[in-house]
Amino acid sequence: MGRIGEVSVRIVSRRLALAVMLSPFAAFAADLPLASNTTVEFGVTQATWLSVDVHPGGTELVMEVLGDLYTLPIAGGVARPLTSGLAFDSQPAYSPDGTQIAFISDRDGQEALWMLEVASDKYTKLSGSDNQDEFASPSWAPDGSHVVVSKGSWPLTTYELWAYHLDGGNGIRITRAKPKSDTPRNQRHNAMGAVYSPDSRYLYFARKFGGFGYNISLPQWQIVRRDLTTGTEDRLTQSPGSAFRPVLSNDGQLLIYGTRHEQATGLRVRNLVSGEDDWLIHPVQRDDQESRFTRDLLPGMAMTASGESLLTTRDGKLIRVSLATGKATDIPFSVAVKQPIAERLNFPYRTALGPVKARVLANSVLSPDGKKLAFSAFTRIHVYDFDSGKTNPVSPAGMVAGFPSWSPKGHELVYVDWSADGGHIYRQRASGRGSPRRLTRYPGYYTYPAWSPDGGRVVALRGSTHDRLAREDGVGTVVG
Repeated sequence: MGRIGEVSVRIVSRRLALAVMLSPFAAFAADLPLASNTTVEFGVTQATWLSVDVHPGGTELVMEVLGDLYTLPIAGGVARPLTSGLAFDSQPAYSPDGTQIAFISDRDGQEALWMLEVASDKYTKLSGSDNQDEFASPSWAPDGSHVVVSKGSWPLTTYELWAYHLDGGNGIRITRAKPKSDTPRNQRHNAMGAVYSPDSRYLYFARKFGGFGYNISLPQWQIVRRDLTTGTEDRLTQSPGSAFRPVLSNDGQLLIYGTRHEQATGLRVRNLVSGEDDWLIHPVQRDDQESRFTRDLLPGMAMTASGESLLTTRDGKLIRVSLATGKATDIPFSVAVKQPIAERLNFPYRTALGPVKARVLANSVLSPDGKKLAFSAFTRIHVYDFDSGKTNPVSPAGMVAGFPSWSPKGHELVYVDWSADGGHIYRQRASGRGSPRRLTRYPGYYTYPAWSPDGGRVVALRGSTHDRLAREDGVGTVVG
C-alpha cells in the first residue's frame, strides 16, 4: 500500500516543495484543438451533478454547470461565468485563502488537474496526464501548498490518491492501487474524495477494493482515515449502504458522508469525539455506486464559512442544510448558459469493395465424403470445396441462417434461420441452386438440425421465441 508518510506531514510537505522541478505545464492555458462554428444559448435554474464549494470569506460560492464554472452569491441569485469555451470544467475547489480554484478540465485535449488564479484569470496545469487518465475530487491541503486528487485509468480500474504541489513536479502518490504488480483487479485499493483534517495529520476518503462491476451488492465503500505519519488506515464506518464523499466540519470534529438507505441516498453526520452518528438529511442527490464513478460517488459538497451549514444538491437544486436541525433551504440560482458547439469531426474514407476475409466460421461441418465444408459466416450458409478452393453461398441473401447439416448422401443441406418473429428449418440443394424449402410449420428458436440415417427425417432442438428474445444470456448462437 502506498505511503506518503513514514515521516511527519510537515516533512512530507517539505518533500513536496523541495523535490519538485519547474513544471513544464505551469502557466499553460491551451484551448482544445477544435473549432466552434455555432453557439447555443439558454437559461437554467437547475443542474445535474452540481458540484459546489464555498469561498473562505463566506460571501460567494463556485459551482459547475454543463462543463463551465460559475460564481454565485452565497444567498443565491444570478450566476457569473468564471470559465467558458469547449472545455469541460468540473469539480471546483477554493484554495484556503480563496485566491485560487482547483478543478478538473480537458482544456488541452486530455483530462487533468488545473488551477485558476481568480484575480489574474491565469490557468496552470498541475498534473501531467495521458489519454487514459481520469481525475476526480480535487481537495486542498490546509496550508494551500498542494492539491490532493483521485487519479485512475481504465487499465488500472481503480483510483489512487495523488498530491500535486503548486510549484510543479510529477506529483506524489499517496495510496497505491497495486502493492504488487500481479495484484488481482478485485484486490486493488480504490480511493475517492480525499479531504485533509484541519491539522494536516489525516486524510479522510472513501475506500473499497476493486473497481467497477455489474450487479454489485452493497456495501461497497466505507470511510477510512489515513494517518500520514504512520501510513496506516482506519476504517471509520460499516454502513450497509456504503459510505462515501466525506466532508469535515471546520473544526474537524464532525464527519458528514453519503450513504444509501431504502433505495435513496442521504447524508449522515458522525461526531468524531463522541462517536454519535445520525441522519443529517435524506434523501439528496442519487449516488453513482453502480456506474464508474468518474466524478466521484456524489457531487462536491462544502461547509459554509461559519460552519453552521452544509451546501449540497438535491433534485437539481442547491440547498443549504443546517447541521443543528437538518433543515434544508433552497439557494435559488439562474445561469445564462452560452455553449460553443464544435464542428463535427468527419473523416470520410473509401470502403474496400473486394472480397472480405471471414475471421469466424461458425457451425462448420464436413460433407459425408469429406470433400466439402459447410459453415455459416456473415449470416449466410456457405460451402467450401477443397478440390477447387472455391466458396459458394447457399442460403438466400438477407436471410439470417446458421447450423447447416448435410444429408446422408451429401446432396442437400438443412439449416435454420432466425428473425425477431422466430425462425424455421429449411432444406436446400448443397450447390445453392433453387430456392430453399421450409420444413417447419410453427416458428421458434431452432438449433442443431440433424438428418436421420435414411434421409427421411430431420430432427432439431426447438426453443421459445419469447425466451430467446427476453433472456439476458443466450442459449447458443444461430449466426456466424
